[in-house]
Amino acid sequence: MYNAMSFPRRHVPNMALVRQDLPADHIRDVRGQTRQRLLDRGLGNPIRPGARIAITAGSRGMGGFSDLVSGVVDAVRSAGGEPLVIPAMGSHGGAAAEGQVEILKRLGVTEEIVRAPFQASMETLALGTSETGAVAHLDKIAVGADGIIVPGRVKTHPENTASVASGLLKMVTVGLGKQVGAQEAHSHGLCESVKAVPQLTMAKAKILCGVAVVENGFRQPVQIEVVPPSYDAFREADGRLVETDGFSCREQISQTTGRRTHYLAQVIQMAMHEGHNRPGGKSVEEGYSQLRKQNGFSQRLSRLETAMAVAAGALLVGVVAWGLEKVFSGIPANRRD
Repeated sequence: MYNAMSFPRRHVPNMALVRQDLPADHIRDVRGQTRQRLLDRGLGNPIRPGARIAITAGSRGMGGFSDLVSGVVDAVRSAGGEPLVIPAMGSHGGAAAEGQVEILKRLGVTEEIVRAPFQASMETLALGTSETGAVAHLDKIAVGADGIIVPGRVKTHPENTASVASGLLKMVTVGLGKQVGAQEAHSHGLCESVKAVPQLTMAKAKILCGVAVVENGFRQPVQIEVVPPSYDAFREADGRLVETDGFSCREQISQTTGRRTHYLAQVIQMAMHEGHNRPGGKSVEEGYSQLRKQNGFSQRLSRLETAMAVAAGALLVGVVAWGLEKVFSGIPANRRD
């Protein structure tokens, strides 16, 4: 007989098995379409012969990433410019130039594949202080180029699922801001800084356009859009494309059920708060919102509570593992099977 530890009992919201059908349509020739769309939007007009054009390359990766960068390189050459690729990934790669080039290599983007030279540096030029207090920084290589093209995947961000957070504006804020720019943005509120910092950067940087990419559920490009070089255009594209019908898992659930998606930690948090006394409502999250209103809390899940829920889940896993180890350590080896 082994001593057993009793575990606290908590009510977990009802769950159901859901089948999700993801559209598989996607762009087959990413390189060719990227090149043609840039030229159709008049890329050749602002590029003089021999102009050095910096093309940003981030660290998140995306479907057809090397083809996308190659398409931008092809368009710049067709317009008479000299393309160069610069890593634009904040502090990733150990906040070192060689580390950022290595990340691009692992994502399948190399000088040989895209047929353009790489130039990497962590040095930046400070452009001023935004309304959030975050200082806008710009990669010094980009500063010295004759123009900048900013490709980027537009999607939601875990810290802000309801607004602009991960797209062209983030590439301008964090990617081109390098390590110091990323630190400034995160230290002064990432989501708000992503909207505030580019107002300074885009007013002073020689950005020629953005290339926004939307993926389907299989991480394949379904939409490529050339965005004019203005803050308003970048922000509008980030907000509009993140809600592309049918492709975001979050959007599919919202469009077909009218309900919000939640992280597992948030579901655990709801159950811990509600116990067996969940108020009535159409859904678990609606009842939870009512409960928070009654208790005078904010409707939004607090980061502290979510972190506590995650910690509780991790602790539970640890306790279970410890208990199993104790059980098996008391069973003779020849009887453990």
